[in-house]
Amino acid sequence: MEIIGTGSCVPSSVVTNAWLAARVNTTDSWIREQLGVEERRTVSAELTSDLAVSAARHALAAADMTPADVRLLVVATQTPDRTAPATASIVQAKLGAWSAVAFDLAAVCSGFVFALTVARRLVDLDGYTTALVIGADTFSRITDYSSRDCVYFGDGAGAVVVRAGTGGHHVLDAQLYGDGHGHEAFTVPPGKGAYRMDARAVYQHATQALPAAITAMLEKQHLCMQDIAWIVPHQASLRVLQEVARKLDYPFEQVLTNMQHYGNTAAATVPMALDQGYRTGKFRPGELVLLAAVGGGWTWGVMLLEW
Repeated sequence: MEIIGTGSCVPSSVVTNAWLAARVNTTDSWIREQLGVEERRTVSAELTSDLAVSAARHALAAADMTPADVRLLVVATQTPDRTAPATASIVQAKLGAWSAVAFDLAAVCSGFVFALTVARRLVDLDGYTTALVIGADTFSRITDYSSRDCVYFGDGAGAVVVRAGTGGHHVLDAQLYGDGHGHEAFTVPPGKGAYRMDARAVYQHATQALPAAITAMLEKQHLCMQDIAWIVPHQASLRVLQEVARKLDYPFEQVLTNMQHYGNTAAATVPMALDQGYRTGKFRPGELVLLAAVGGGWTWGVMLLEW
């Protein structure tokens, strides 16, 4: 399976650290130093599907495809428009992608890597020749802005168009993981409208699981860290990514980040960063690019691309 187009979208409303610091017990300097976030975007009237559709249109344009070409549409989200139907069905209707099979996938911040892995199997083995895979979340809708944890998240969407084949930017391998022992560390409790997070547990799990998963992938492919041109990770926090890079003995300047402007956009972080890298020319033909994400549950996964 090869990636033939990328796209992303964020809402226009900007929420600064200063705005949050005026409401909860935090400071702009703490947020910048610990999380690496300067500002984030939040929706006003927009829905998750609206951001997803905009990102999808950008990806389709980059791929020189139309909605009519799409045979599979997967939306990774933890913040659907409605409990039912799937947000993918709403995106399908808004795009007019009537030839697609559409469904959602929920794996919190790992959602896009999970969704792209599932799409790979369906495209390569089951004949869904062209797929649109989207990561989109509007966590501002499930954020308690009287809680100090409100500093982490922003809203956004990222998308890729993929098709069967091994030319261009193709997927070499993927590995997914899960551990339900972590289901209380990041959760929206039953009957509640906002998430609850154990930040220490998230940090500890992310900085253990991601280096181990990346190392396992490299060993499987008979590669070393020096072979990887870029890591495109879930934008959990600056401290998480710095510690992962340290454990891997990998140059942090080759870890692609955008959290300073967008914060943690959950399932959208990886495809948004991938789109950023693609459109700014960071990836060169033949380079190896590693996607890595960790989310609540626990869920985590890695994917190896040859650009």
